[in-house]
Amino acid sequence: MTTWIIGGVLALALSFLFTRIAILVLQKRLIDTPNERSSHSIPTPRGGGIAIGLSVLASSVVMALASDIQFPWIWLLAPLSMAALGFLDDAFQLGI
Repeated sequence: MTTWIIGGVLALALSFLFTRIAILVLQKRLIDTPNERSSHSIPTPRGGGIAIGLSVLASSVVMALASDIQFPWIWLLAPLSMAALGFLDDAFQLGI
């Protein structure tokens, strides 16, 4: 039970930290300018989902290494693929 609490706190802390870093880095590189379909009215950095994906990945790895259960590493393939595809869409406007 303690491992799950530590993993949850770690994921929360890392997502906060990585999101702050992503905002600082991406606000100069990937800016979404509002248009008639946008839900925001001011220019907003894109690509912040990668921070959440990295924090989930890092906390999952720490929890897997710290626990006694056998972790199916293949489970990380789907969220990593989704995070990478989302970032590529933000960076290159793939339209997906």
